[in-house]
Amino acid sequence: SMAVVLTTGVGSLPFTRSNDAVMHVLKNYSLPLRPQLPRLDTAPQESGMPQMLLELLTPEMLVLLKRRDAHQVMRLLQEDASAAECIAHFPCWRELLLQSSEQPTLKTQLAGPLTLARMISLYVPEIPAAALEAAAHSWVERLSTAMIEEASAVQKVLYLIWDDGTIKATHGSALTVRLSAFISRLPKNVHFGFHSCA
Repeated sequence: SMAVVLTTGVGSLPFTRSNDAVMHVLKNYSLPLRPQLPRLDTAPQESGMPQMLLELLTPEMLVLLKRRDAHQVMRLLQEDASAAECIAHFPCWRELLLQSSEQPTLKTQLAGPLTLARMISLYVPEIPAAALEAAAHSWVERLSTAMIEEASAVQKVLYLIWDDGTIKATHGSALTVRLSAFISRLPKNVHFGFHSCA
């Protein structure tokens, strides 16, 4: 017998309306993904910032990054309310949940904590790397948890992927301890993995 292979996608799609993107992934993939839409009117030319920063940070955090306000950026990375606000403006996520009644399995992909920390450090390099990585891990973990809870509420199996090709930490490091603790708490309907373009 042949193995079952799920078709899916990675990255952004060239749509300007979230509904069109959601209909596309539901129709064309057996494992529909949450699409990223860099051509949305809300992000013209990505505002001169990397796409993943625009997606993973709130508007207030983006302003503070541009001002290079390291203290306030770190404060917001550790605030629960900011994570909830960020999920609320994720393009396509809740629309995908609503439109996928016939599809039991979905995939979402986020920049991982090391990737996010390194991008933030380009704007506020004075933050110590270890402190920034810990704060970024906490932030991405809270975003992931919020998405898991929303997917579980509508009884979806979720493939959660972090983009972190730079993870080369040795076993027992602070990074792998945090990661192992997060993975150990994941519910049974969640499959976790990494993606690397490197």
